[in-house]
Amino acid sequence: MQQATRIKSNVTQRNYSRIWRLTMAFVVAWSLLALSPHQVTSVSSSPAPFEWLRQYGTPLHDWTESIAVAPSGVYVAGITAGILPGQTNAGNTDAYVRKYNNNGNELWTRQFGTGGGDEGFGIAVDASGVYIAGHVEGALPGQTHAGGRDVFVRK
Repeated sequence: MQQATRIKSNVTQRNYSRIWRLTMAFVVAWSLLALSPHQVTSVSSSPAPFEWLRQYGTPLHDWTESIAVAPSGVYVAGITAGILPGQTNAGNTDAYVRKYNNNGNELWTRQFGTGGGDEGFGIAVDASGVYIAGHVEGALPGQTHAGGRDVFVRK
């Protein structure tokens, strides 16, 4: 199983966080521009030039928290306060996971959460699927909320 680590940064205008993972260099950056935040995901076999670069986001705050790489593609997990294209916001912040193929084409995005503040922090991939972990401030479908912030793992 390949696992990613959580990315932390002090968020200021034009501040970027970078991580380099596995044998290829993987850069996940979060930028806060003057009017709106954006997610930037890029993959490169050398620091520059990039083989591909993808920027995405909503008019509200968005974060990338972790990245995982597998032969099937590149997986990104994070948090959004908005609505990612084709998705629905459950309330406050939601967790999300997005998959790219190895050429950088988006294959799918899944945004999910409860009416509270929900966050996806970790992602791992193996032959049987994609796993995302984080915390929620409400009950996910078919689950019971114990109170405060509950943890979750989802396949």
